[in-house]
Amino acid sequence: MRRIEEVFEELQPPSSLEELNIWDYFGRELPKWMAETSSSASILFPNLRRLFLGGINYCERLPPCGLLPNLEYLDIFGADTVINVGPELSVGTSSGGGRAGVDASKYAFPKLETLMFRDMRNWQEWRWDEGTQAMPCLKYLSLERCPKLTSLPKGLPLHATSLTKLDIFSARSLTTIENLLSLTTLEVMSCGNLEKVSGLPALTTLDVRDCRKLQVLENLQSLRRMHLEDDDMKSLPSYLLKRVQRSTKKRKRVQVAHLEKLVIHCKGTELIRKICRRASAEWPTIQDIQQVHVLSWDRWVHVSYNKSPFRFTTDFNDTTSNSSSEMLSSSSGIGFGKEWSSVSSAKYA
Repeated sequence: MRRIEEVFEELQPPSSLEELNIWDYFGRELPKWMAETSSSASILFPNLRRLFLGGINYCERLPPCGLLPNLEYLDIFGADTVINVGPELSVGTSSGGGRAGVDASKYAFPKLETLMFRDMRNWQEWRWDEGTQAMPCLKYLSLERCPKLTSLPKGLPLHATSLTKLDIFSARSLTTIENLLSLTTLEVMSCGNLEKVSGLPALTTLDVRDCRKLQVLENLQSLRRMHLEDDDMKSLPSYLLKRVQRSTKKRKRVQVAHLEKLVIHCKGTELIRKICRRASAEWPTIQDIQQVHVLSWDRWVHVSYNKSPFRFTTDFNDTTSNSSSEMLSSSSGIGFGKEWSSVSSAKYA
């Protein structure tokens, strides 16, 4: 490792560099030309716009990338030894002043638009306090396979006020996503302890997959498109069911009347059977949504509903029903293949 660190120390790139990719670095410490914490770092790489750090599994600390004045894209992949992230934002100062004409001397990551953390398997804490100004231009944040990360930092909703898209995959310790006022698209997958999504007033598109403890969705006034995916889903989640939410006065449920499209992928036919029954707890919710598509991927059985003009089609045959009057009948002229080929190829088309 010592030899690797010595070799990298001699490989200082020119100051005109605009993109830097480092793969599989086995040193314990990054070269000084990357780890410099003084303001001279911004002078060393004033033109750097894209930075990829992959496989830095022996480095306990990330470099102070926030000092780079023109960095627009940062992707950090495979930093297994990192437990805490925070000092990289040290260039930020106490809050004050507007966003107009972002000053690199006052903000960490003054021009960063895309930030990705992937395969950081021991990362537990992201420290970004409320007084640290950073990432005023951030539009897209992705967190993938960070199983020990317990929460998003307090500074994110306060200062990343341009953030519109957030993807989180396999963050099993995360319990809450809230108060991101500019966010319009959220995708969460395999977040087994996620319980609450709240305070996202600009959110229009929500994709939730395999988040079985999610119980609260509230203050999502602009939500128009939702995709749910869960092998074990046998009924609509409580945050969608009208009758459940009416008995809980203080909790604000998803305003299903505002939904333009709900797409559900599940396993088995139990949910589809309930949706096809007028007397089910699901139907009052379903009938208020403009378009609903439900597909059982193991049985290849579907339900497709359109509110206005009314259309209802399914190829589900409920052999357990004692009364055919309980079942909603398929309207004529709706093709199964056409309906579901479009849903499979583009969820929100």
